[in-house]
Amino acid sequence: MSDDLIDINKAIKSQFLPIFRGTVFSCGSNDSYQLGLSHLPIPDKSLVPRAISNKPWKGQEVLGISAGRFHSVVYTSSAVFTCGLNAGQLGKLSLIPDFVGIIFVSFIVLLQL
Repeated sequence: MSDDLIDINKAIKSQFLPIFRGTVFSCGSNDSYQLGLSHLPIPDKSLVPRAISNKPWKGQEVLGISAGRFHSVVYTSSAVFTCGLNAGQLGKLSLIPDFVGIIFVSFIVLLQL
């Protein structure tokens, strides 16, 4: 894992998701659980950067992130993880909108042509 800042992303509600030294941090509004924070009670905001649990992608290097107003995405070379307000768009089937913490969505398959 690198000691350098890999990526940083900002969304409308000021979620900053930097990847630094192999750890993803988040801060800002968390009213849709878009920060990926898993400690209880889940805060509605975080004014200081907090590390997101790396359990979902343990052993994989995080390559990038994308912060959105209602949800966020973390990806490695082989998988995609999402969190936030879900009405089906986060990869978890839901008939009614609900809030989800970090969940595994899909393996990434690279095709060679």
